[in-house]
Amino acid sequence: MIRVASVVVFLCALYITGCSNFKIANSHLIKAEAYRKVKTENISAVEAIYQATDKLNEAKKTDLTFYSPLHLKRAEEKISRANSLLRLRSSKRSRLSAATTAIEAIKIIEAASDNKKKVEETLADVLAQKTLLDSMTIDESMVENYQIGMNKIGQLVRLVEQDKVERLSVLQPQVVSYLNRLEAKVTKASALAKTKEMLLKAKGIHAQRFAKSTYLSAVETYKKAVVYIDVNYKDKAAVTVKADEAFLAASHAFFVALESQKIVQSDAATIEQYILEVQAYLTHINKQLGIDNLLNHSLKKQAELIHDAIGLKSQLQLKQMTEKAEAESMLSDSADTKVESDESTISAEAPAKPEEKPQHVSSSKPSAKSQESELEESKLEQPKLKQKVDMAPLVKTNVEKTTPESTVEAEVTVSTVDVKPKEKADPIKSTSTDKVAPVVEKSDVTSVSSDSAISESSEPSESEDKVIDEMKVVTKVID
Repeated sequence: MIRVASVVVFLCALYITGCSNFKIANSHLIKAEAYRKVKTENISAVEAIYQATDKLNEAKKTDLTFYSPLHLKRAEEKISRANSLLRLRSSKRSRLSAATTAIEAIKIIEAASDNKKKVEETLADVLAQKTLLDSMTIDESMVENYQIGMNKIGQLVRLVEQDKVERLSVLQPQVVSYLNRLEAKVTKASALAKTKEMLLKAKGIHAQRFAKSTYLSAVETYKKAVVYIDVNYKDKAAVTVKADEAFLAASHAFFVALESQKIVQSDAATIEQYILEVQAYLTHINKQLGIDNLLNHSLKKQAELIHDAIGLKSQLQLKQMTEKAEAESMLSDSADTKVESDESTISAEAPAKPEEKPQHVSSSKPSAKSQESELEESKLEQPKLKQKVDMAPLVKTNVEKTTPESTVEAEVTVSTVDVKPKEKADPIKSTSTDKVAPVVEKSDVTSVSSDSAISESSEPSESEDKVIDEMKVVTKVID
């Protein structure tokens, strides 16, 4: 008995020693940097231990416990050793060793943050699989397998902390494979949980006896779903479809067995009442279909007739919807065609924009002959404008003087004849009315008609005397 106890104690001591005998990456560099800092900054042991303890407590509150567990454990050991050195020895050398050990703990905690980044880069696939599993609902039967998977991930993290690359390259594919299998199991257990429960209920009411074929069909559907999910567990949408099919089959088996058991174990009155209730539901459905003499058939035949009537009604509705859609499409196409034809007609009727002829600008100055011709044309146009203005009061006066009481009813007709005068005529004054006759420079000859129509003078006067005589006649008419 004593011998066995000694062996157990030895094994425990060996286990504890092996667990604590690990070496984190770059530990020698961390130790050298801590010693250099104590020498240069002259930090006391108490202050260093206080800073290290504070940093360790903050690190334990973060996710560094997962990403760098060995670093935090080593830092905790260093702080404990620094406290021991400070308590047991009071010499200067021991205080220096305590301060160095505490500063080393601080450096290890800082290295833990760097190790987190290294873990995220090295174990990207494993961590992605872990995140997926954490988002899934873990069934009670899968909790143990889930914990095993998390322990495997922790083992890979510790290998990264110790910088054991070769061992990591061997174990990482194995852990990924295990996590994939775990995902398949969790997906299957979560998707088929309701189906499994329904099959157990069907079995509890002896579905294999009262609805044997239906129950066996449901069990077969469940097995196919299990095989399918084991292979296609990554396709969550397809998994959901297969799980729904299996659950529908299990539910159908359960209710068929329930109805069959009820009929077998009931008396005639109960069965009759049950049939009448079913008949009432079928009659209510027939109100929407209008099948004649539905009650003249058995329940099965009634169900068949209702099924056929619903199918025909659905086909009719589908045909009407199709015809309506085609009619709307034709109207839309005709409207678009009309708009296009109108646009083409408008574009055809629009006059083509004449091409602008390039204007040739002459750089030479106009000749003296052309300037003289333009000056003569402007002089000829000025008398025409003046004559039109001067004749307006003449016509107005004539209209005012003409009244019903006068013996002469004159209708003044003005015809315009271009006259090219050789010289300007002098203004003529009227002796009888003391009115000044308008100046005739370049005028239209005015003809006056009374009771008998006076023909217009079509030819212009060639002499100045004839023009004066005509103006006198006009003055007399006005009087």
